[in-house]
Amino acid sequence: MYDPKAINTAASEQNEPETEVDGGAAVIRIQATRAGRGGKTVTIITGVPKSQMKTICKQAKSHCGTGGSIKGDTIEIQGNHTVNLVKLLRALGYNDSKISGG
Repeated sequence: MYDPKAINTAASEQNEPETEVDGGAAVIRIQATRAGRGGKTVTIITGVPKSQMKTICKQAKSHCGTGGSIKGDTIEIQGNHTVNLVKLLRALGYNDSKISGG
């Protein structure tokens, strides 16, 4: 029997970003810091799944209009873009994105 809801559900699940890490939901933290960077502010994003890091880094740099890189398990974006990045990540489906630190 044809069930249109079953097809739509399967299609929507394929477009969802990978937010499961070690059996739990990924909690993405965003923090602006200057420590160890000669006074230059960078925004650090942690908790992004490894498979999505490159894509999110590229989208974040484009969204903020600045440079950035992946260093270890973090994404570093030049400048203080915490609020913009939370909005971007929530638009991408990462609803558990939070600003951490002061």
